[in-house]
Amino acid sequence: MEVFKKQWFDEATGEGWLLPGLRVLILDAVDTTRTTLELCVRTLQETRGPSAIAVAVLHNKLRPKKGRIPDGVTYFAGEDVPDVWICYPWDAIAEGRSSDEHELAGRCSGAF
Repeated sequence: MEVFKKQWFDEATGEGWLLPGLRVLILDAVDTTRTTLELCVRTLQETRGPSAIAVAVLHNKLRPKKGRIPDGVTYFAGEDVPDVWICYPWDAIAEGRSSDEHELAGRCSGAF
């Protein structure tokens, strides 16, 4: 499986160049395959040289992972969850639903 980098911090403003020697925390909602997290960590390690990297996710799906968190990177998961679709409240806006409609759709689909 190939992962493509579609977005990144804006280096044009100079903020991306401030990372060497600093500690970086990567946040994500869900760790499903771990390929995106691996790409983020490795890209930071190879291009910015932070002094330390940690990864934190709200939910870690209990399923085989395709990516790997490199040694020396701290990993935090708020909760280990089964491999099912997770309906996050912030997805409601993207789907054009109210939060109540979004929750009902998630319950009907078995996502909760």
